[in-house]
Amino acid sequence: MVYNKLNAMEPNVSAELVRNTGASMEAIVRHLNGSLPDWLPGYRLKILDGNAIAASEHRLRVRS
Repeated sequence: MVYNKLNAMEPNVSAELVRNTGASMEAIVRHLNGSLPDWLPGYRLKILDGNAIAASEHRLRVRS
């Protein structure tokens, strides 16, 4: 449902929505001392949504 709404918006509007939400969530994480150490020092790590992988993954059937 959220993705359908974002698809109907212009890219700069959805980008600003994501940026604003991220900034709000960052403030909450910092307030709760919920930050974790860097996984790879010196690199910024981004985690992809697993739903995108499911659509492209095709497994072979197991034969018995």
